[in-house]
Amino acid sequence: MNVVEQVREQITQLCEKYGVKELYLFGSALREDFGPQSDVDMAVVFSRAGIAGSFDQYFDFKMELEQLLGRPVDLVCIGGIRNRVFRQELDQTKRLIYAA
Repeated sequence: MNVVEQVREQITQLCEKYGVKELYLFGSALREDFGPQSDVDMAVVFSRAGIAGSFDQYFDFKMELEQLLGRPVDLVCIGGIRNRVFRQELDQTKRLIYAA
């Protein structure tokens, strides 16, 4: 069981609170090299993208995820990814953990 599965219900509550449409896990949290010092890589799609306060929405959501997981969270917004190589890697390895 990975670190996210242990708190999946609380993550669902946070996603609902912050208007998340989709949340994905990727990176070392899905591999055997995930350890106590690893951060958690997540990709998000907000259902209310572009609304006033989206800056606060992003950082408040990130902060609450970090508090819940007890480690740093590297949170990327899927709509903002411009690097094709990174986007392709993300699309090939991501795992859906929440969908509204």
